[in-house]
Amino acid sequence: MDVETLLGELRKPETLTLLGRALEPHLKDGARTLVYPMPYADAIGHLAPEPHYLASLYGPEYDRIVLLTPPRAVSTMKRPLYDLLARDFGMAETQHVPLLLLRDLDRGIVQMGPFDLCLVHTHKFYRAYTQHRAARKPLVHLRLDDEMRAAGERWLASIGLEQGSPYVTLHMREEGYAHDAGSAPYGKLRTVDPANSRPAVDWLVEAGYTVFRLGGEKSEPFTHPSGKVIDLPHDPRAEDFLDIYLMATCSFSLNCQSGPEALARAFGRPSVNTNLLPTVMSHHLGSDIFLFKPLYRGDSTTPLSYEEQLSCMLPNRLVSGPLPDQDWYAEHGFRAEDCSADDLLAAVQEMHALLGDGPAPDDAANARFVVMSKSYEDQIRDNEIARFQGNDVYAYAHNMGTLSAAWAGLNPWFLA
Repeated sequence: MDVETLLGELRKPETLTLLGRALEPHLKDGARTLVYPMPYADAIGHLAPEPHYLASLYGPEYDRIVLLTPPRAVSTMKRPLYDLLARDFGMAETQHVPLLLLRDLDRGIVQMGPFDLCLVHTHKFYRAYTQHRAARKPLVHLRLDDEMRAAGERWLASIGLEQGSPYVTLHMREEGYAHDAGSAPYGKLRTVDPANSRPAVDWLVEAGYTVFRLGGEKSEPFTHPSGKVIDLPHDPRAEDFLDIYLMATCSFSLNCQSGPEALARAFGRPSVNTNLLPTVMSHHLGSDIFLFKPLYRGDSTTPLSYEEQLSCMLPNRLVSGPLPDQDWYAEHGFRAEDCSADDLLAAVQEMHALLGDGPAPDDAANARFVVMSKSYEDQIRDNEIARFQGNDVYAYAHNMGTLSAAWAGLNPWFLA
């Protein structure tokens, strides 16, 4: 919906009436309230990180933050997370599409009587969070409530997992998955081959971890001979809230560039972020390590180095939010391959050592990566198009997470 149409809708008395009705239960006299429209709240990649970002950015300034969302009852909504958020946020529901899209007006924070309306475009909202992180300002993570924590502990006990036993969550975005028909093209580059995670899973089991594979009901079964690998999408003991609980309490998450990774970040849990494509909005936590998909151009059998990727401005080739533009990659002859089984195994072993207070890995690769990222940010900071789009700040230039030293050692072409 274009800006002029949205402005016309906002000027209609009936639109303002609908907004007032949705917000009325969540407004309190004298309380400073910020309202943030979330048109894609039924996607976990928005419902998990954006409240965490909002609370980190604006929590100190406001008494209350209200999320304006599609109805909780929509079939794709992650209801356990929605209900958990309702403890700390106002959750105002509406089916009126123009109201949900109001942030596309990109007018900043607008005072509207008893509340402020956050009309900040998605890219610029994420940009503000990048700057917040770059300034090393405090983060406000999501928290489990006592009820969900107790239910999770009971469930773990019911499957025989002793309290305090370590466990890892595993998520792999599969070929053919799409949140909806419109989002299908955005996921093609981000799919991974589940087979490449098997050596890492084998090693985790040997090291004493239980591994919980997360996914949707249409996920391909992930079979493993050990009872310590639990394929939740196909386990009759699974309950709907478990991916929330397990992501919030795991030792770490082994994941890829897909919505569920945001759950671990929102709850402040470490991740091994694998199979990444470079984007300006890569918001890793300080405890994360990350590794990239090899990228090729044309018929070349040699992967593009990081310097070559930056020369093509790949971190700025985005669609909605921090999603790589599949069409642009295809049009310009780029193709991606999955991280290898050896890559994933080495990164998992690296994270295990980091959590166990083992020797710190050599930081030389990450230091070079950050220097190159800062040089790239210097270029896009003066780029008018990037600035207009809100894509002129590069997260990797600000030490968010750490490039996996093990992966960099296995893939010397990247920083060559």
